Amino acid sequence: NEFNQNALDTIRASGGNNANRLVMVPSIAASPDAAFNSDFKLPIDSAENALALSVHMYTPYPFAMGVPGGETFTSGDKGTLDYYFNKLNDKFVSKGIPVVIGEMGATNKDNLKHRAAWFGYFVQHSRKYGMTACVWDNGAAEPSKTESEKYGYYNRTKQEWYFPLLMEVALKASEI
Repeated sequence: NEFNQNALDTIRASGGNNANRLVMVPSIAASPDAAFNSDFKLPIDSAENALALSVHMYTPYPFAMGVPGGETFTSGDKGTLDYYFNKLNDKFVSKGIPVVIGEMGATNKDNLKHRAAWFGYFVQHSRKYGMTACVWDNGAAEPSKTESEKYGYYNRTKQEWYFPLLMEVALKASEI
């Protein structure tokens, strides 16, 4: 909290439009769970309505990041996402504090159909609450059941999507 306050004060005092610009504030490790903790407080801001919470969501962990973890997107996984979106909404969005999911994705376990279902559900529910979700792309597109963080979505060399279906599903889901 002290670090976030000092960072915000420095940004606001640095001149230009920084006195009023939107500033995204992370919880510890950009974790939604850390943001839910009663010890987490957004900094006091001299600008009005110019803060957003920034979190990362590789949720539920066993499906979205865990290796070996789950390869199938289940109804239990949907329930986990519902819990997080509802809680982010209740604690922040419903109180006028925007939430930006600065990183999200589902690691490639050679399970495209289930990743597509996860993308659709994730994006639809983030948009339902007015949250912006940003896909994390680290360029690692090859599937693995032993290594985590296979979050390659866009081939920068060929200028094409590795998995066009994922982006099609995400775009369609954002049209709620």
